[in-house]
Amino acid sequence: MKKVLLVIGFIMIGCVSSYAFELGMIAGEPTGLSAAISLGGQTMACAAAWSFENPTAVHLHVDAIWNLGLLKDSRSHFKTYGGVGGRFKAVDEKPRIGLRLPFGIKAENERIVVFMEIAPIVDLAPASVLRFNAGIGLRYRFR
Repeated sequence: MKKVLLVIGFIMIGCVSSYAFELGMIAGEPTGLSAAISLGGQTMACAAAWSFENPTAVHLHVDAIWNLGLLKDSRSHFKTYGGVGGRFKAVDEKPRIGLRLPFGIKAENERIVVFMEIAPIVDLAPASVLRFNAGIGLRYRFR
């Protein structure tokens, strides 16, 4: 099984090697690993993290992100973004599945991306509840 996962990992790396890949950390709610891959005008961002709400909870999310272009100054390194995605959170015996709507601002250069975001979440299971995530993060860009 380990060999199969290793081969799949190498295939995935080969498929995305022509795109900018970012890896780092996010701190807040949730706190953990953060990754992103730029696919032209769109970015896929994800996190594997834990929660301050419940330290034993595991939080996973994947978002499709687009630049919003709200900051028009061409000299600015700041960019605004928004997106849509999904969230899975394993809490005790009742996992939560929800829709994420992240909005944020990021500053970036050739290798470093610093971001700050807030994400309303509409949990769809086990019950419909509005929640929020917020965090700041830092990712290193591999090319």
